[in-house]
Amino acid sequence: MDISFYEVIIPKLRALANSIKEPGYMKYLEKAKNSWTPLINKTPKPPAIVYGVDGGSRGVDFKGFTIGLATAISVGYVFEGNVYKVLEPMKTAFVGKIIPPVDVNERVNLYREILEGKIAVHSCKNNALVLMDGSISSILVRPRPSPRAKGRYMIIDDVINSIKNNDNDYFKELAACIDKTLSSISDLNETPICSSLMQPSALDRELYDVASVVIEYLEKLYVYGRLLERVINGSCKLIFIAKTSHSREIFESNYPDIFIFEKLTKTPGRSIEVLKRLAEYKDLPISILEEEFAKPLEMFLVAGSLYSYMRLEENGPVLKVEIIGDYMELQHNEADLLDEIYSMLLAISNNGYPHPLRIAHIDSHITYSDVEKILRLLGLDIEVTGREVLE
Repeated sequence: MDISFYEVIIPKLRALANSIKEPGYMKYLEKAKNSWTPLINKTPKPPAIVYGVDGGSRGVDFKGFTIGLATAISVGYVFEGNVYKVLEPMKTAFVGKIIPPVDVNERVNLYREILEGKIAVHSCKNNALVLMDGSISSILVRPRPSPRAKGRYMIIDDVINSIKNNDNDYFKELAACIDKTLSSISDLNETPICSSLMQPSALDRELYDVASVVIEYLEKLYVYGRLLERVINGSCKLIFIAKTSHSREIFESNYPDIFIFEKLTKTPGRSIEVLKRLAEYKDLPISILEEEFAKPLEMFLVAGSLYSYMRLEENGPVLKVEIIGDYMELQHNEADLLDEIYSMLLAISNNGYPHPLRIAHIDSHITYSDVEKILRLLGLDIEVTGREVLE
């Protein structure tokens, strides 16, 4: 950046600094105290089996195409003889051209979320505690409306109806492919993203550009529907843990709830709970899909999210901890479930964050060095990206 830009920026920095020095969140101090339960001497309760699931993603643009990279891993531990022993990690990865090269960032993130969901399905067994990074709401609401689209809901319906009119068996075949990847890790590694290979034919040109995103989104919904099915049937306990959050359900302010609790509480403990039906987050196109594909999506209608903000150690970070399960069961056991999960997280955390998730994040993260190595193996390090004139 040229030094002359500072003449424009510095006056704005003064105003910004003044706004930061006068925190408006202090007016929520009393409500924060009343909404926070200190848990100073809570006894840790080690889960018998725990998995941390996370993934990474990157897209690399060239002039004629885009390469997408996505990874997902499940890092597992079993509690034996008063210590945790490491299980063999489950992992998968996708690398491929993104065709057509539109909504690239959306689609690379979609690939990562699909892979994370599939690895989580493989981990959801033996009543294990399965920890996933982020929030179920972000899984549901993406992809966000495209500037080109008249309306994302209408586009989804248009794509589904157009595919059904031209290929009646498409969604049945897509469901069969996805289920195969959920049954076997080797099948998952062979075909990590079914929708990336099963492009429907004979779509109108107007729909073709957004069709890929929609179909990949539907694969994601199907995968997480299968995961919810296992969770509700008792195969595992599914917990989403977010380090950041934009939720404002508790304070209804301009500040995220997690930020207010971070600033105005210091003790280990948890906030009051919030319970929501997953169906509240987004309308899903269940009614127009074939029965074989729609059935897993119906799990979103009975599932719920019970969340609370938790701090696991003095002055540690505040985390959004979200229990996923049958809405009616969550409703009847809100406080007990959250206290149980708090005790489990205490037993597997250091520096206020669950160790399995930290390791999963480190192992699945895709660095620039990783990208360079993969591109060299593909012989793409000499491809034209279009940015050479700036170097």
